[in-house]
Amino acid sequence: MRPVGWRRKALLVVLSPPAFLVLLEGLLVLAGVDPKRYRYIPGGRYFVPCQESGSPAGYRRWDGRRLSRDLTAFRREKPAGGFRLFVVGESTVQGFPYPLGSFCDWLSLRLGAMLDGRAVEVVNAGTGGWYATELRKLVRECLRHHPDAVVWMAGHNELLPGSLDAMRHERDHPALAALERTLLGLRTAQGMRALLPRPRFVLGPARGEREPPHAAEREATRRRFRETVAGAVSDAREAGVPILLCTSPRNAREAGPFESSFSERLQADAALRALWERTYAEGLALLEDGKPAAALERFGEASELDDLPARLHFASARAHERLGAAGPARAAFQRAVDLDVWPWRAPSWIQEAVRGVAREASVPLVDLERIFDDASPAGIAGGELICDIHHPSLEGHERIAEVFLDVLQRELGLALDRSRDVDPSLGRTALGLDAYRGARSRRAEFLATTRFVVLAGVVDDRWRRTMAAASELLRENPSDWEIRGAEGILLAISGDRVQARTLIEHAMSSATDVRLTYLFYYWSEPQFRRAIDAAGIDMAAVGRALSAEERSLIDSSYAQVLR
Repeated sequence: MRPVGWRRKALLVVLSPPAFLVLLEGLLVLAGVDPKRYRYIPGGRYFVPCQESGSPAGYRRWDGRRLSRDLTAFRREKPAGGFRLFVVGESTVQGFPYPLGSFCDWLSLRLGAMLDGRAVEVVNAGTGGWYATELRKLVRECLRHHPDAVVWMAGHNELLPGSLDAMRHERDHPALAALERTLLGLRTAQGMRALLPRPRFVLGPARGEREPPHAAEREATRRRFRETVAGAVSDAREAGVPILLCTSPRNAREAGPFESSFSERLQADAALRALWERTYAEGLALLEDGKPAAALERFGEASELDDLPARLHFASARAHERLGAAGPARAAFQRAVDLDVWPWRAPSWIQEAVRGVAREASVPLVDLERIFDDASPAGIAGGELICDIHHPSLEGHERIAEVFLDVLQRELGLALDRSRDVDPSLGRTALGLDAYRGARSRRAEFLATTRFVVLAGVVDDRWRRTMAAASELLRENPSDWEIRGAEGILLAISGDRVQARTLIEHAMSSATDVRLTYLFYYWSEPQFRRAIDAAGIDMAAVGRALSAEERSLIDSSYAQVLR
């Protein structure tokens, strides 16, 4: 009898913890606790219940962003006869770098006028840096809130470090990744993790010194992106909700590639690589000397050695453009985007994947890439409606809203009373854009462009235009420490160590937000670290000098990224 009793006790010891966890998980389900869905959100939901004084109960975004005219994104109870549209995407949807005036704001204003008598809710579900697999989870959450339609606009972030890290982890450690997904999908595990102390920010080696995506990873990313877009369409169809797919506008003509790579042949042959560099440099010199035809000859010679570097195609495109050869220029500009090692904008295969899914699934397509290209006299988008490398300008957002209104009316049969449409000038006043335009909007555009200049890390036409914008903004407000610091970072890229150090240190000592932002970027972005190091600034000493309150703020940001 004793062995039997011993076995029962051992079985009880083994089964009690999992039984307790199952019971606790069940209680959390009954209590309505949602599991964590997203890598970047501490809680379980993108939309959090809220109750503003004097307003109906509703939902706000998890981070409290005020992207439209009020904090509530939409009502908890959908109004009878109301029209609810969710727009899911990245920073383009969010409206970056502007705090107001996104195409979602315009749609809300104009649809509210033209759908007389109907409560209109255009929900901006755009978040900078997110990629397709995360956004599909967001589509599923949006579908739970009874939308009349959903918009999908994504594609700029698929080859960026966050997306690649996730894919590489799943590829290299499939069993561990599956276990993590299972455990972190449990409400109990997430609650226990939330109780653990937050990790402290430690200024160590720069995070993000990552291996660029190689050919096999690019192909895997292509498959994953297309499957994810098709999956989002399938999710919407199962819920009985129309979905609109969008290609992504990008500046291909004025924003050069961020990084080029050589073929394996040139990587292994230093002499050939040096010959390529000399030939390419001669071509650039001829181009700057106003001799585009001679420059193309040199670029052709470099291409015979190796046509893989993206910067070669961008330079060739500029030469074709100066010769008036629009077709070859467009093709070369697009080739430069497609060969960019870190594109930071949607390459052509992203756009074709969206078009292909829209065609095969017979869902409406909003082809913003072609619409923005058509708005350029050169036939490929530059800065006409884009403020940096891919974010639309305020005018670009107005144009996108116009296109969406046409598509909603034509494809979804939305009955718009065009006679009640809002006059553009009155709309800008209603959205607060009259007061915002000018130095404030140019400041936002400058800071957005500076980020991409730092990522490129070279002195070129984009660097020179950005420096000129800094000088203009500082003439208007010499005490803008964020602009002063950015000017210092730009000077560090150019090699002006003394002036760069003076400006950056002054900016960090004068503004807490600049100091904390630079510390965080120094840890997270290798290109930013290189610029700061070039200025000779001891960021470890800056970190040690933080106050307790500042340390708490940066620890909180650090923990949020790691969650």
